[in-house]
Amino acid sequence: MALLKLLRGACIYIYVDIPCKYKSTLALVGAAYVSYMVLKVSYYSINFVRTHLLYRIRPNNLRRFGDWAAVTGCTSGIGREYATELARQGFNLVLLNRPGRLDRVAQSIEETYDVRVIVIKADFSRGPGVYEEIAAQLRHLEVDVLVNNVGVMYDYPMPFADVPANKLWELVNVNVAAATMMTHLLLPGMLARRRGAVVNVASASAYMPTPHVAVYSATKSYVDFLSRALRHECRGSGVVVQTLVPFYVATRMTRYAESIARPCLTIPSACDFAVGAARTLGVAAHTTGYWCHSLQLMICWLVPEWLWMWGATMLNLGLRRQAHRRMMSKQHSSGGSVDGPWASPTHKPGKLAKSIVSHSEPSTHSGQHDRADPIRAASENDSVFLESSQY
Repeated sequence: MALLKLLRGACIYIYVDIPCKYKSTLALVGAAYVSYMVLKVSYYSINFVRTHLLYRIRPNNLRRFGDWAAVTGCTSGIGREYATELARQGFNLVLLNRPGRLDRVAQSIEETYDVRVIVIKADFSRGPGVYEEIAAQLRHLEVDVLVNNVGVMYDYPMPFADVPANKLWELVNVNVAAATMMTHLLLPGMLARRRGAVVNVASASAYMPTPHVAVYSATKSYVDFLSRALRHECRGSGVVVQTLVPFYVATRMTRYAESIARPCLTIPSACDFAVGAARTLGVAAHTTGYWCHSLQLMICWLVPEWLWMWGATMLNLGLRRQAHRRMMSKQHSSGGSVDGPWASPTHKPGKLAKSIVSHSEPSTHSGQHDRADPIRAASENDSVFLESSQY
C-alpha cells in the first residue's frame, strides 16, 4: 500500500509539473486509451454471450455441414468425446488414429448411436507416407467436417535444451504436419461442394510464447495462424474454419501433475469440453470452446507479454516439480530408484520396474538427456505418464 501511495503521489507531481499546453493533449490520449479498453472489453463480453450462452436458447444444428465427419486422435480425451458428440448428432464417422484402442472405440460409438464408423489406422508421427494411405481410403467419401485434434505434448514441462530430439520431431510431425496435410486432403472437396467445416484444435499456449513448453506452444501457434489464414481464403465459400484454443482439459495429457489431473471449474473434463466446443462450431471462428476458459482468455488479452511469460514460467516449474514428486513416489513404491539430485542419498539403487513405454519415446535415451534430466530415466517406465491424451 505504501508503494502504491508513493507511485500515485509521483504521478500527481509529474502531471502538475507538466505545462498547461500539454495537459489537454495528455487528457485526450488518456481518454482515447480508456475508450479503446472499454470497447475491447465490450467486444469480448458480447462475443462471450453470443458464443457460450445464446446456443442454450437456439440449439446449433451441425448436420447442415454434411453427413460425414473425420476426427484425428480419437481414442481418448478430447478427440474421442468430440467424435462421440458428432455421432450423437447423427454424423457418420471416419476415425483416424494409431492402432490400439481404435477398433473398440469405433465399435462402441457405432453400437450406441447407430451410425456408420470407418476406421483408418494411421501413425501420424511417420511423416509423409501415412497421408498417401489415408487419401486412398478417403477417395470415395465426401467428408464435410474435419476435426484436426491429433497432437502430442511434452512428457512434462522442461527447458528446450532438455527435450530429446525424437520428441521434437514428433511434435513437428504430429502437431504441425497432421493438421496441414489432413486439411489439404479434404478442403478441396468441401470447397467444391460449397459446404463443410474444419476444426483445428490448438491451445491457449499459442496466444503468447510459453516457456518450458516452447515447441508445443510454437506448434500450436502455427495451427492457429494456419486456421486464420484459411478462414480468410474460404470467405464466402460455405466452408467454416474454426480454431479451438483451450486452456487445461483433464485428459491423459495432464496426468503428470496432480493439480491439473482432475476436472474442476477451470479444468473441464474432456466430455464437458467437447460438448461445449461442438456447440460453438459455425458460431465462433476463434474460441476456447469452454465458457470458463473464455473468461480466462479475456483476462490474458489484457496482460502484457512479459507478465504472461513470467506467470507461465512459474506455473510450469510448479507442474514440473509435481511431476518429479509423482515419479519418485512411483519408483520408491515399486522398489526402484531414481538417480540424480532428487534421489534419497541413503536409497540403494534398485531394478526399475518394467512396463510398456509409449511409442513416442524410444527405449533408450542419450546420456546427455539423462544427465540433463535425471527423472526422465524413471519416467520412461511409466506408460501412463508418457501417453499423450489426444494421440
